[in-house]
Amino acid sequence: MKQKIVGTYQAGYYHVQLVLREGVGGESYLVPGDRPVFRIKVGGDVKSFYTIMKVLSHEIWELVLNIEKLRFYPSACLADDTGACFFMLNHAEFSNANACASEYIETARKPLKKAYKNFKKKTKCVHTLV
Repeated sequence: MKQKIVGTYQAGYYHVQLVLREGVGGESYLVPGDRPVFRIKVGGDVKSFYTIMKVLSHEIWELVLNIEKLRFYPSACLADDTGACFFMLNHAEFSNANACASEYIETARKPLKKAYKNFKKKTKCVHTLV
């Protein structure tokens, strides 16, 4: 799988590596294994940068809320189904998470846009269902 490390950016007290990869959607990692930082991967096989930013916003918010231990499951969940999780936070926690996510998005946006343009030039394909 083709992927490009865009950089590592601050989200409050946290350092989060950003990776642009083939495919669509995104995911975050608390313990990526090869580096002592958190990681977010976003798929670059999309038609617009808006879609990338939508995924990045979702992933950084979810990662920050997870790090802050604000993500919960309604019952014991063996499959780690993220669709079943919910977030509980008070106003101060919301403000902190918003500051972390905003800082990350602000600093990562320009380098990500540059990487996305280069990624599109090299791949020339958009993920489609056949």
